Amino acid sequence: MTKTQKTTQDYFKTVTDTFSALPKTPEETKAVFEKVQKVFKTEYQNSQDMWKTYQKAATGTASPKDISDANVKATELLKAASFAALAAIPGSLFVLPLIVEKAKEFDINLVPKSVSAEFNI
Repeated sequence: MTKTQKTTQDYFKTVTDTFSALPKTPEETKAVFEKVQKVFKTEYQNSQDMWKTYQKAATGTASPKDISDANVKATELLKAASFAALAAIPGSLFVLPLIVEKAKEFDINLVPKSVSAEFNI
């Protein structure tokens, strides 16, 4: 277990809290899908900005700050891809809270900023 989850009961409480956050009504489901759509739009815009900056860098017209910002966006894009891959694994809903908490102990943030902002993770 993690530092914050000393016992098996703590882990199951985390999983139970995760399940209790799942939408139960059509309105809640719609709100979740709207948040997911907003995350997709944010990630899409970030990736478009990143590629435009890299194209400018290839021609020598991008500033070092622009390239640095594009590198941050690339890191977030890779983080989003790895988070999506983790979420796609069958049964990950049970393990993902534990993985995210364990990663935080090692000062690793697996959750993209866009997801953290929308879902308060």
